[in-house]
Amino acid sequence: MGWKGAFPERPVLCGPLLGSTLIDSRGDGQTPSVSLSKYRTFCAEAEFCVVLRHTLQPLRNDQSYTKEQVWEAVDRVELCIEFCGARQFESTEKLHYVSDALCSAAVVRGPCIGTKEDIGDPSSLAQHKVELFCNDHKVSEGNGKNNPGDSPLSSLTILANEVCGERGIPLEAGSVVICGHCCQAQLEGQPSP
Repeated sequence: MGWKGAFPERPVLCGPLLGSTLIDSRGDGQTPSVSLSKYRTFCAEAEFCVVLRHTLQPLRNDQSYTKEQVWEAVDRVELCIEFCGARQFESTEKLHYVSDALCSAAVVRGPCIGTKEDIGDPSSLAQHKVELFCNDHKVSEGNGKNNPGDSPLSSLTILANEVCGERGIPLEAGSVVICGHCCQAQLEGQPSP
């Protein structure tokens, strides 16, 4: 999920990270290594990652999921960092940039901050302070209000209604959804798409 406010006709864009690498740093004690040049990384984004416990089924055209129904399908919330990359910097078409970025990324999954039951009130995620550090230097800060719809749950609900409602595709149990950046850091020396 992402691109909040980038396109007037859609409040948010979503899509599978088709060329992405999912790097799991949870539990093995190893610090993962990511080649920023391999992914032509131009920024890093700290995000909330939601893992579904239950499948959200396709809907008829006149139906939509509520936030409460979507939250009921959630298993847990994790932290993650998306490394956004690009392969082309010549086009001035925004959708070329979006499409390219969806094929040039790496996502590092971090620790679980809690199950749905641990978190309780999902609106609290919008207020969580999120900071991005490079070594010991804070390079960016924000919170879940930077997500599409102003919260991770709103972002996930928008996705569920687009995928399950408009497209008629289920969001399967076990699906991993990154809800949009809380804060981001542009990397020095990288071209700006």
